[in-house]
Amino acid sequence: MSREDALLKYTLEAIRERLRTQGDWHVTSHPMYLVQQKRRDYGYDPDLSDWANIVWIDEEGEEADEEQHKHLETRYRSQLYVSDNWTRTSYQDRWEYVQVFFTEAAAREYIERNKHNLNEPRVYVDSGYRNPEWQAVRDFLMEGKDEQST
Repeated sequence: MSREDALLKYTLEAIRERLRTQGDWHVTSHPMYLVQQKRRDYGYDPDLSDWANIVWIDEEGEEADEEQHKHLETRYRSQLYVSDNWTRTSYQDRWEYVQVFFTEAAAREYIERNKHNLNEPRVYVDSGYRNPEWQAVRDFLMEGKDEQST
């Protein structure tokens, strides 16, 4: 067996062991562990948005801090004035897909290694219920069948 084959076998065995021992406390069919990060989309009409989602953006695209926001918002509400250097807008936060893993431990390890590049990362559990490819690979790993014996 080549070194590459040995590494692959160890990797598959390691994944298999994690799958077998991680437990099923999510009660989800064929769980997929998704790493997601929070993304903020700007440009919504503030007059049609929740007051809590209104922000002021400067020329560099940075949000005003709390003190600046209070000042700009007070001035806007009293005089309907918007400074040339600021844009009043609204936002929506959303969760963006980053990576998918067979095990929760692998997803959490990924976050730990890459947290400096991620914005408020989380592990979200989804299901491979209607994904026969995911189910086949996951079942293959769980059962520990050797490709040559199938």
